[in-house]
Amino acid sequence: MDRSGLPDLVEEGLNLDVDEFYEDVRAAAHILVTLGRVYVYPVDKLDAHLALAIQRLQRILNDGVYDEVPGIVAAIEAEIATLKSRQKGAPGR
Repeated sequence: MDRSGLPDLVEEGLNLDVDEFYEDVRAAAHILVTLGRVYVYPVDKLDAHLALAIQRLQRILNDGVYDEVPGIVAAIEAEIATLKSRQKGAPGR
């Protein structure tokens, strides 16, 4: 996956300004929800990217970006839970 450059693009997306590019940040986090697991994602970047995605999604929730759309808030909360479950030290990892 390193050769594809995808992890670098994910990191770029996660580091965008949440206030202006929250949809892009969320899309980058979703790639980690989908592919961010050992034996798929580069292990040397996985934990840092998981932590960054969790922090950025939490910021989106804290800023109330989707407060008017409860379904999206619930989806983001589920994404955060999934990402946390894949962090080093999480049960089952």
